[in-house]
Amino acid sequence: MELTFISNTCSGYELFKLFNIQYNNPFIGSLFVNDVQYAKFCSKFDYYVSLKPVFKNPDTQSIWAKENKGVWYKHNAIKTPYPVMYLDDIEIHWIHETSAVNLLDKYNKRLERLTKRNIKIIMIFSESEFLNNNSFNNRTDIITTFFNSRYNTIFLGKTKLCDKIQLKSNNIYKFIQKWKNQDNIRLSSHILIFNNQPFIGKVCEEIINDHLK
Repeated sequence: MELTFISNTCSGYELFKLFNIQYNNPFIGSLFVNDVQYAKFCSKFDYYVSLKPVFKNPDTQSIWAKENKGVWYKHNAIKTPYPVMYLDDIEIHWIHETSAVNLLDKYNKRLERLTKRNIKIIMIFSESEFLNNNSFNNRTDIITTFFNSRYNTIFLGKTKLCDKIQLKSNNIYKFIQKWKNQDNIRLSSHILIFNNQPFIGKVCEEIINDHLK
């Protein structure tokens, strides 16, 4: 069966490289700047992909905008303004795109691939890619919502799984020992300094080969 990978940042791109798979979902190259929204998006994925995308300015009152001290993703390789898409209440930043028109064309073609083929969807979320400053309780709520998806879900955590979170058969929680004592220091882009997307890709590749392929 063909695989596809949904992630809140570009870490999913690493898995497309590792498995040598054609881009077969419309969210490649996107950034979900709100952790709660991304978890909700995964838990109600079928609903959100059924919607017609709307392009608007970034939300100046969002948690991301306030904590990031600005609405745009800050990186010297990223040009602003870039397209910002909304699927209902979900804000998605397309940091590698420059034109909403061209983006929408690619989005629709890849969405058709996803919906017309027999594809196994795997959702990826890593605590190293939390873009907001979450409290412990909020972290627990985010993981619980993420695991509520009907699709296969992989969460990589820097702390042990909370007892309140009940795993289902399609949920995988992987505790990353080397992240355990890492401080939550953020770069200018608001990404955690210990985040490593190639590492995330390799860990998820092993999990998928062992449990989900």
